[in-house]
Amino acid sequence: MPTPEPTWSLLDAVEQAAANPRSFFIPDRDEREALRPGDIAKVVFQVGDQSVDGIGGERMWVEVTDRARGGYVGRLTNEPVVVTDLSRGARIEFEPRHVIQLPGGDDVPPDRLAVFASERLFDDDGPGIGVATFEPTDAGRPIAGDRELSGWMLLAGDESAADVDDPERIRLPSLSWMLERHPELQAVLADHDGTAGTWLRTDDGWRRD
Repeated sequence: MPTPEPTWSLLDAVEQAAANPRSFFIPDRDEREALRPGDIAKVVFQVGDQSVDGIGGERMWVEVTDRARGGYVGRLTNEPVVVTDLSRGARIEFEPRHVIQLPGGDDVPPDRLAVFASERLFDDDGPGIGVATFEPTDAGRPIAGDRELSGWMLLAGDESAADVDDPERIRLPSLSWMLERHPELQAVLADHDGTAGTWLRTDDGWRRD
């Protein structure tokens, strides 16, 4: 009896990132191509019109067991919920282009991560982001709905201390929305190493304070 065709396929993360550069982030190519047995990587199993995080399918971790020509062989370490014809331990073949996350990366989609943002950044004629601060103790705190704090506070840089302390003058947009409106933030995120810090925007670009 022939083996039934799988109901799933793997998302091409490189293609997805190219189509959504301000909201879909993946590890660098060198990292995705350097996996060894014992490493783990997250990939997206697509299953037609079912949707998880805005993408049809399910995000799950795979442990690399061997390298194959052009990619990897691994075993699924999650117990699937959406993909019904897979189970934990299943053999998975994948390529660097399928990897959406490595350990230590951000597992929450940018549209569910909230930032503290000054109301000045919503002015059409405003100066843009001048100060970006990351506080890791805030990251991961749940807020309304299924969102959580990213740990970032974004300011124009000309606010007073009273402005910053006034909740009426602080908003909580999503990280993906801020990236769309203020693409200059991408350079800060690219420079961020996960630790606390403040970045100041200068005429020559961003400088970590």
